[in-house]
Amino acid sequence: MDLSFLAMLCLIYVLNLPVAYSDETQLPNAAGLKLFQSHVRTDLIHHCLDCHGGKSTKGNFDLTTRETLMDSGFVGESADESYRMQSSAPEALDIDSEPKHIQDLYGIGDEKCNHFARQCLTARRMVERGVRMVQIYSGGMENQRSWDGHNDIHGNHSQFAGETDTPVAGLLSDLDQRGLLKDTLVVWCGEFGRLPVAQKAAKPGRDHNPHRFTAWMAGGGIKGGTTYGESDDIGYKAAVDKVHINDLHATILHLLGINHTRLTYKYNGRRFRLTDVGGEVIQPIIS
Repeated sequence: MDLSFLAMLCLIYVLNLPVAYSDETQLPNAAGLKLFQSHVRTDLIHHCLDCHGGKSTKGNFDLTTRETLMDSGFVGESADESYRMQSSAPEALDIDSEPKHIQDLYGIGDEKCNHFARQCLTARRMVERGVRMVQIYSGGMENQRSWDGHNDIHGNHSQFAGETDTPVAGLLSDLDQRGLLKDTLVVWCGEFGRLPVAQKAAKPGRDHNPHRFTAWMAGGGIKGGTTYGESDDIGYKAAVDKVHINDLHATILHLLGINHTRLTYKYNGRRFRLTDVGGEVIQPIIS
């Protein structure tokens, strides 16, 4: 099945795979990497051209652009195709062309969430144009300018939840009503949780907790309305149906049609898996 992957940190990714890899899939060794990358680049360029209506027309871009592409190692038809990819971006990113009811669905124009709403609507437009992976990032700055609530965790998380709630709901609803959600895996995940004890301050915060945190997924083969795993009574450590990060990665790869035990790359004389020597697919959450 063709699948997109869309993630949020408090992060969204979108990955669109036109073909499923077989159990024999392996990444190339170092000697073959350059040729492999060349084939991937060429395939991607042709895929984008197919999505945007036709063949390359030589000579349809200015001298500055051509010289830039030549300096980057693109020549002839590849340069023309690359320009066509670039020239398609303004239309794909033109969210102002969306009808008002769609913009309202995402919260565009709402001062509280407008910046994140625009990311989410852009993500949908990219997915429907065949982009295979999209990442949306909420926060990303230091401490109080991100989800890193070392101080005033109530104010911090209330703010960022308020910024993301309407746009994320709009994105899921819009993907669903367009028939895209079933082929788009949406992953919302951070990199750690917060401790169940306070960091002392006038407005207390909470420090990092590597032992327990929550992620959610939607679309793309996920069983809706399902919860899996529990923490201990105080929310310090995972206690029931524990999920290792390798399990999460194995499950994502499985939903994208990739067997994580067969996908390897060669480094320092041996083959490595993306899930190292662990990882189990979380079957109860798969529809």
